[in-house]
Amino acid sequence: MICELVKQRINELLFETGKTLYEVRTTALIPRSTINTIMQGGNENIKLKTIMLICVGFNISLEHFFASNIFDLSKIDF
Repeated sequence: MICELVKQRINELLFETGKTLYEVRTTALIPRSTINTIMQGGNENIKLKTIMLICVGFNISLEHFFASNIFDLSKIDF
């Protein structure tokens, strides 16, 4: 569930910024396997550190990352 939300947010940010996943990954020094796992929805145990690195790749704050309707708790089915 969380990984799917993070994946959706990454796609949103890619669209908004015009960056590629490669640019984000290389700027933040995130292993390709980590990004691939997230984007394929294969890991529900995403670490906060990984999300913080994604923020570095987009040059945004953690607050900005989570400032999306995707993370509206009233709409998330736990």
